[in-house]
Amino acid sequence: MLKIKLKINIKASKINYKYNTYFINLPYTQSGFYLANLKENTLSKKFFKNIPRNLSNIRWSSISNKKLVNITYNTNYKNKSLILLSSNLHSTVGMKLTQNELNMIKLPYFVKSVMIGLLLSDGYIVSNTKSKNGRLGLTQSLSHSGYLYFVFNILAHYCSRYPVFKERFGRSTFNLEIITRSMPCITELYDNFYKNKIKVINSFIYNDITPTGLAHWIMGDGTYNGITLLLCTNSYSIKEIVFLINVLIIKYDVHCTIRYYNNIYPRIYILKRYLPKVHSIMLPYMHSSILYKLGI
Repeated sequence: MLKIKLKINIKASKINYKYNTYFINLPYTQSGFYLANLKENTLSKKFFKNIPRNLSNIRWSSISNKKLVNITYNTNYKNKSLILLSSNLHSTVGMKLTQNELNMIKLPYFVKSVMIGLLLSDGYIVSNTKSKNGRLGLTQSLSHSGYLYFVFNILAHYCSRYPVFKERFGRSTFNLEIITRSMPCITELYDNFYKNKIKVINSFIYNDITPTGLAHWIMGDGTYNGITLLLCTNSYSIKEIVFLINVLIIKYDVHCTIRYYNNIYPRIYILKRYLPKVHSIMLPYMHSSILYKLGI
């Protein structure tokens, strides 16, 4: 959030607003350029020269002094270009959001699909005792830092901090962890995926697993055994694994069976002849550093 003294003119209403101190936040959806990490009274003409001038709905004027900025915002913006919902959500890292603002946040279809894929694999939701809302987290080894930052770039709008190092329990090595804010929209996912604080799979998962979610499930729990793809579903019951197999067979025509690891842990085994179909579905959503899990 940028705290400056400014004068703003809204053309649509032809009203001039003048404040001694005014908090301004111009996200991508309004200006195409996000102002961040600037300190009060440090603005300069050199800074404004670096702002793109090809913004049709924002016009920046020169500064008469370091404490006054003139901004003209045209609310009659007529750009009708189509964009993917949630693709223009900016990072809120370092920002303080009120509870009312957190309550208004909803998960777009794409972001929710990513979160469901994470929850099917290595993602988890923890409950905040103060707000009674859940927050979603993901922990990965440093060797998978590329994938973790790939996920963070998608979820940065819902995070209050950047990824942090976390010491692995009982070891002298470290992981990277990202975690979202505590929000009601995450609590809704918690109610769907947890029962008595244990992660479960319900029958409605059929409608929730999209190609995006399936890709993140594979990037988290997938492994290539030299022949085909296996999904490590060690923590799920046989009934829950059958639910997941039904989704793969009926929804995506990817046939698979159950095989046991060490005669104890059940895993989903994708039949080799269906691996090319998995490639065609998943490749657009996979991170390049994880392609080895598809045998590529």
